[in-house]
Amino acid sequence: MPDINRQCAYYILRDVEENKSYSNVAANLHINRQRPSSAPFVRELAYGVLRNKLYLDYIISKYIETAITKLRPPELILLRMGLYQIIYMDSVPEY
Repeated sequence: MPDINRQCAYYILRDVEENKSYSNVAANLHINRQRPSSAPFVRELAYGVLRNKLYLDYIISKYIETAITKLRPPELILLRMGLYQIIYMDSVPEY
């Protein structure tokens, strides 16, 4: 069963990335639609990824063989989310 909080953050980020939605509009829409158990966690994850997108992409580019532009948006979003949690979110275990 997927984690509803991370799934909600993923949908926010995908909406921003693919539909060029405003982050606050996308966040409100998906949080109201999906009713995650921790809206603050969802907002921190989504906004944190957006705030640090260039840095996260730089780190990701160091660990993949192909150009980061060749990654599909869903895969890149998931990589950014995971990396952001490892680097910035102390409350998330690193396993």
